[in-house]
Amino acid sequence: MDSTILPGFSLHPLWLGNSPAEAFLLPLMEVGLKAVEFELDANLPHWAQFEPLMDACHALGLVLCFHAPYRPPHTIAGFDGSRRQDIVEDYTPMLSLANSWAGRQAQPVRVVVHPAKSSTAQAGARHEALTRDTLAFLTWALEAFPGLHFAVENMNRAKPGEVRVGTTRPELAALAAKFDPARLGICWDFGHDALCGRFDLPDPAFLARVAHVHVHDLDAGGLDHYPLVFGRVPAADWLRALARSGLASSRAAVASLELKGSQLSGWPLEETHRALLSSLRLIRRSTV
Repeated sequence: MDSTILPGFSLHPLWLGNSPAEAFLLPLMEVGLKAVEFELDANLPHWAQFEPLMDACHALGLVLCFHAPYRPPHTIAGFDGSRRQDIVEDYTPMLSLANSWAGRQAQPVRVVVHPAKSSTAQAGARHEALTRDTLAFLTWALEAFPGLHFAVENMNRAKPGEVRVGTTRPELAALAAKFDPARLGICWDFGHDALCGRFDLPDPAFLARVAHVHVHDLDAGGLDHYPLVFGRVPAADWLRALARSGLASSRAAVASLELKGSQLSGWPLEETHRALLSSLRLIRRSTV
């Protein structure tokens, strides 16, 4: 398989409104949409609609990829210690759902994972312990789910009273380097890099390990997960650099437009649709 970058979109059933999946997705596919990303979390509202929507997307020929659970109460902090079995039981149903798609599509089934984080008030919140938790979780997931290809994501800087792993490019690259690139790569989140004040290009070694991209913009107040309408994230330049890098893995990367509908709740419907279409066009133009 040639190295390619597939334009994607983070899909939730609410994007469809009361329309069938085709009515929402076909206009996006006309401007280049090739993949959709689903968050795996049975606690999400409207979860019962997720699996039928996955089937509808597959029927349209879209590549499916997934985001591992990360919202509380889900956490991988403590995996290298006494919480391992609880975390295994928590994550197994959702990762099994993703793994069920192995063999059903031509592309690998990719799952994005957040490195461990914790409150400093919690036991084991030291950075070194959270790094061990992250490595142990990824090692288990790779062994337990052979049909999945994982991508570990760079995170925004830690909030006050919090410890996070993977907030710098070198740290994330070092995590990924512990694993076979045929099974695990980097998820490069553009918005998180911008929020950390990084606007330069990553080094070639980092780019070579990128397997997935989260593309989104920031508003004037620094809130992320917007369409590419503000120009505060150099998405086109970064995507072009990634495309030129050739990617070390033969597996196609996905550049997923990662939006939160709540950020757009005050926008007119027509404006939202225009922003989705223009953002996907930009991703497509920048990756060919």
